[in-house]
Amino acid sequence: MVRPDLENIPEISLPAGLEVRPARPEDFSSIWYSVEEAYVPEGGPLPTGVMPEDFKSDPNFQPELWQVAWDVSTGKVAGSVMTYIYHKENKQLGILRGYTEGISTVPAWRRRGVAKALIARSLKVQREAGMKESALVCSGENLANYRLYESCGFIEVKRDTVYEKPLTGAS
Repeated sequence: MVRPDLENIPEISLPAGLEVRPARPEDFSSIWYSVEEAYVPEGGPLPTGVMPEDFKSDPNFQPELWQVAWDVSTGKVAGSVMTYIYHKENKQLGILRGYTEGISTVPAWRRRGVAKALIARSLKVQREAGMKESALVCSGENLANYRLYESCGFIEVKRDTVYEKPLTGAS
């Protein structure tokens, strides 16, 4: 999905009890743990919370652009957007696109507008960095996320179909 412009980004406040703080190196494991927690299916295995070292060496690892909401009362991450700018791609394609990715909200803070507020902040950070549009990847299986991203100005520009077949009779 792409938000074709970064104009008219709405002012969306975080719920009471949350604050946005910069992502500091000493917070990376807590942030990573919250992302894992957000994506664990109900009843699934507990996340490790340990950010892989190779993730930190990725050229798109740009924590200075991340938007992280912290629960003031517990000191835990409530949600995050791991914004990045893929400079090499922008140069190759002659575009100015940022990415609104790694969008997550821990279960205790869902359905309160955390993700929407963080997405709006992410879009503003991208605009301030000189970007003209933003993109993200959305699984079509999650209609609630799809609708959230549409409400933030993203439109579908490409759809891929993935077919899965279980392995049987493995040798």
